[in-house]
Amino acid sequence: MMRAWHLIPEKQMAIGAAAKCGSTSLRKVIQGSEELGCSIDQERVPETAIPKGYTRIGIVRHPVARYYSLWNNVQERPRSRQNYYAQFEGKDPEEMLDGILRVGLDHDVHTQPQYLIGLEKATALVRLENLGAWWEKVMGTEFPHRNASKGLAMYNSQDSLSKRVLGVYPTDYTFWEEADAGS
Repeated sequence: MMRAWHLIPEKQMAIGAAAKCGSTSLRKVIQGSEELGCSIDQERVPETAIPKGYTRIGIVRHPVARYYSLWNNVQERPRSRQNYYAQFEGKDPEEMLDGILRVGLDHDVHTQPQYLIGLEKATALVRLENLGAWWEKVMGTEFPHRNASKGLAMYNSQDSLSKRVLGVYPTDYTFWEEADAGS
C-alpha cells in the first residue's frame, strides 16, 4: 500500500496524493513547514495512521494526465539499467503501457491505482490541476510549486491510448470526476 498522506497538525488535516498526483510537490511544501506544524523529518503515513478527527483531503489526477506524466518522466530522465523504468526509455506511450500491463499495476507505486491510498475515506477530493487555488483558499498562502508536466495538454480523450488508460483506471477516473473543482 502506498504511504501517501501528509499530516498538517496546525490545520488538523491530512492531505493524500498517490505517486504522480502531486505527492512530491506536497512533500516539498509541507515537510519542515513551521507554519503548518510539520517537522523536517516528518514522513508520509498510510491512511490508517491519520489521527481521529483530522479532515482528509485527497488529491486526484486525471488518469490519462497521470499516465502521460509518468511516460514523460521516463523519457526525460535516464535511469540505470537496473531501474524498472529503464526498459521503457525510447518507447512510445502504447509500448510502455503494454509493458506495464504485462508486469502488473502493483509492481510500482507510480502505476498503482490512485484510490489505493484510501480516497474513499477522504472528506473532500481536489483535482491536482486545482491544487494551487484550493491551497490558497484553505491555507491562506500561495502554493509555491507549479506542475511542470505536460499532462492533460498532451492527449486527445478520444484516442485509443486514452481509452485504454481510462479502461485500466476506471475507479480513479470516477474519483477525478467527483472531485471538487477547487472553487
